Amino acid sequence: MAKAMIAKVQCVAKGENGFSCGTALRKTEMYVDALGYFWCEDHKHRGELIQWAANHHYPAIRFDRFAIGVEGGSDNQMLYEVAAVVGRDEMIWEALSYVNTLDSSADDIDAAVGA
Repeated sequence: MAKAMIAKVQCVAKGENGFSCGTALRKTEMYVDALGYFWCEDHKHRGELIQWAANHHYPAIRFDRFAIGVEGGSDNQMLYEVAAVVGRDEMIWEALSYVNTLDSSADDIDAAVGA
């Protein structure tokens, strides 16, 4: 009797060398972002950035030496996708740090006004 094949998906991240991550796992073992991209544990933070952006309607953000999106831009979703898939880890981590600060500030404001 033939063994049932378990479908695996590959992480969409590409390294600075341009090569794909190469990690292939079951869907249930991968992080899936709002756009349906699969991320391995090593690249999950990239999917978390897309998830944050989707939850906030892909705003333009400027942080440290980097920026993602254009104020009022219609292509911001695509710019987040490109940043997440091929961007440098340094930029992704700085972006996540920045957006976590934004979320934390919003939580503080909501708590202060009783929202």
